[in-house]
Amino acid sequence: MSNRVHHAQLVSRRTIARDTEEYLFHLHDDDLRFRPGQFVSVTVGEDADHNPILRSYSIASSPPPPGGRPQELVLILRLIE
Repeated sequence: MSNRVHHAQLVSRRTIARDTEEYLFHLHDDDLRFRPGQFVSVTVGEDADHNPILRSYSIASSPPPPGGRPQELVLILRLIE
């Protein structure tokens, strides 16, 4: 897994259970590689000093087959207030 910044576009969001959402992203680059159990850190905003605020989420997508490249990334989030 790379420590590079990858860009993706949110394609869909759907409720899958109470307080639980599935987010489907289309990847803008094709060099993201991951294994089951890995996570991504997502920029969710900026603090008062304009530093990125990061949150880490486990990847719910199946990894691509050997030699394949992921086109989409699925994250499942439990919303906590």
